[in-house]
Parts: sequence; structure tokens; C-alpha cells
Amino acid sequence: MQTEELFYPQVVARLGPYTFDRGILVETYSAKQKTCDWAKVRFTEDIYQPKISLSRMDPAVLSFGYGNVLDDTFTGYVARPYNAGGFADEIVLKDEMIRLETAKVNGTFQDTT
Repeated sequence: MQTEELFYPQVVARLGPYTFDRGILVETYSAKQKTCDWAKVRFTEDIYQPKISLSRMDPAVLSFGYGNVLDDTFTGYVARPYNAGGFADEIVLKDEMIRLETAKVNGTFQDTT
């Protein structure tokens, strides 16, 4: 019988060119009533702040798992870069629906065939 320890899941955040596997707290949210899924990555160590440079729309992937077997749970983009969120030491992410926030509607059509 094989025993696996499932008490502390591994969390890996790939944000733009950076990969973080420690010193982070991750919060994710998904609901059908909202227009997009979002996530927040909070840094628990101050050493990252002077070294991280991210821009809006940089790719982001959050992976969770156990025993070095990780699944990509959240895939999206940086919505608000480092320290631009509601808290210091935070990065806000949104899923693919972030692209619709910047879409410009050029025309509407009603009762057409």
C-alpha cells in the first residue's frame, strides 16, 4: 500500500517570465454570475518587490498538486501588476475574459436575417 501526504499542497505561480513556488499565498474565485474568473497572488516575503516587473496582460498560470504532480488550475493574464491591487505585495489575475473588457463594439444588429 502506497502512502501519500496530502496535508500541504504544492502551489506554483508562473507570472510572465517568473516562477514562484514559495513565499506566496493564492486566492482564486470562480462563479457563473461573474463575467470572469480571477485570482490574487500575495507575496509573503518582501524580497520580491524590487525584483519583479510585470505588465498588464502578461501570461499567468497557477498550478496546484501533491508530490510534484501539478495541474494547471488557473490560466489567464495579469490584470493589475505588482502593488496595484487592493493590498500591498499583490498581483491580480483574470482569465481569458479579460480580453472582452477592452473590446470595442463597433455596431449592433437587431432583427436581421
